[in-house]
Amino acid sequence: MYTRYVRAIPTLALILAASVFSAGPVAAQQTGTLTGQVTAQATIRPLSGAQVSISALNIGILTRGDGRYLIPGVPVGTHTLQVTFLGYGTVTQEVTIRAVQTTTADFALAISAINLDEIVVTGTGARTERRQLGQTINSVDFEEIALAPFTT
Repeated sequence: MYTRYVRAIPTLALILAASVFSAGPVAAQQTGTLTGQVTAQATIRPLSGAQVSISALNIGILTRGDGRYLIPGVPVGTHTLQVTFLGYGTVTQEVTIRAVQTTTADFALAISAINLDEIVVTGTGARTERRQLGQTINSVDFEEIALAPFTT
């Protein structure tokens, strides 16, 4: 019976060492989860495809069909969360993320067709406002397309 315990000691030591060394990186990964819903302020209708992002961390996601979003692995701390949706105003909100917890941030966007800005899609696929670019860009207006002589 004593030999069974003696044989188990190396296995127990290996398990103990693995748990001690693996606890360091897990403790260092201080992240939480961010969730919520984006709706239209006037109708309280969920907005599908709204962009929810934390620009400083270069992370973001689009809302689902029910207006909900989920961003896992957000570093602990206070961050500025921004929501944009075409035809609606941009809304920002400060959120505080706590380790291994879920923080909820809901947004109600107001219609704001007047404040639309030109969006440029670059080769990197990143969304950029036209006025922030340092180079010259040509545009085609809708009126120019309407006057073009299309045969088909």
